Amino acid sequence: MFAITTTELSRAGPFTAALTAHGGGTLRVRLFLAERFGQDDAVLDRWETRLAAGQTFRLSLDEPGRPLALRAEFTGDDGEPLWARTFRVERGGEDWRDTPPDGGPWRGRRLHVVARDIWRGDAVGNFALDMARLAAAHGARVRLYAENHHPDPGAAITHPEDLPRAVGADDVVVFHASTFDPSLDLVLGLTGRKVAYFHNITPAEFFRPFDPATARRIEQAHAQIPRLAGFDAVLANSTTTARLLPQAAVTVIPPVLYPGQRWAIEPAPLPKEWRDAPYLLSVGRIAPHKGILDLMSLFGAVSERDPSLRLIVAGTPACAAYHHEVSQAAARLPGRVILTGAVDDALLLSLYRHAAGLISLSGHEGFGIPVLEALGFGLPLFLSADPAMGELAEDAAVILAGCDWPVLADTVLAALPGQSGEGARRRRRERYAQLAGRCDGRDLLAALWGDP
Repeated sequence: MFAITTTELSRAGPFTAALTAHGGGTLRVRLFLAERFGQDDAVLDRWETRLAAGQTFRLSLDEPGRPLALRAEFTGDDGEPLWARTFRVERGGEDWRDTPPDGGPWRGRRLHVVARDIWRGDAVGNFALDMARLAAAHGARVRLYAENHHPDPGAAITHPEDLPRAVGADDVVVFHASTFDPSLDLVLGLTGRKVAYFHNITPAEFFRPFDPATARRIEQAHAQIPRLAGFDAVLANSTTTARLLPQAAVTVIPPVLYPGQRWAIEPAPLPKEWRDAPYLLSVGRIAPHKGILDLMSLFGAVSERDPSLRLIVAGTPACAAYHHEVSQAAARLPGRVILTGAVDDALLLSLYRHAAGLISLSGHEGFGIPVLEALGFGLPLFLSADPAMGELAEDAAVILAGCDWPVLADTVLAALPGQSGEGARRRRRERYAQLAGRCDGRDLLAALWGDP
């Protein structure tokens, strides 16, 4: 899990530390007077070095005459902060003390992050991994648990059946509720502080015509929702989601950390056939509740009015029968609709940068991460009347309600010029700044820890 390990702290004589990287990135180290920690004019020295996986940075300081603070920060090759730690450089008995100057509450505590599935690129999996990185950067010892997960030795994800042997009375366990999870009983029986994060659960009726087996699992998941009342604290990704929970005390915290850092990468070039005409962009899984078939109907009407405007749907299939119908609908609009399949972040970055706007006719969302991302890029937004997306965008989107496709097509085409203006773009970026300010991890750590 850790991007850096402190492999050595001296016991006597000069202060020495050895920091070993578990993946490539950049290590930045600054030395401060302890009483003025964090103030730029109090920096006594600084170091910056590129570390490859397995490489070690060693530092030695003579015994100081007064307390110093050493701040080390490690950033991955993608620009994402992965690890940070503060060492107080003064004699403490026989050992040098390795503690933050403020004595943060996570120091030495253990956090156990549990989800049914942890897949990179999935919203729940990404948030579970980011949550673990955040807690580790604040001094916690973190373990991840999932029944299904990507192969990643560095993340050390184990099966939830290991929880009873690993969790102690002083530990914190966070359970991600987004689907039916057979480990719920096990988690509720653990000692320590137990926190549930509810991501919302799609209504079964969306899947029933296409995938009855998945619909039955969704019904099982909904039956588990009342049992979240057995946790010490419950968090939710939106006010819309929180309203589905029986308990009154629910803390709303966005399921994203530092959203802008995802795009600290080089964009990939768009294929020529994608960029030779303006396009509206849809981002997300091709699943029954995402409204992609409705989007095809709407775009058929748009194409009749403006043959130059295209639709690019960026997302992986999540239901074979539904994807088949979407593919057939796209084939009836040749040259007007592009289904990209899976895209990596570098290609998605280019798609966002060149889009004329983001469009979503989703019938159910708990939050809506593509809406947040599109706000950050200042893109015009055309959204269904889904309450979670409306909560996210507020007045920075054009709402497309109902199924009168010719009327909605006229709405989209009439609104595009004004939504592309500087005033509308400024409002979207203001809204993004408001949301991003809530994604810095402070509220999340306080909720997990139990701060008032």
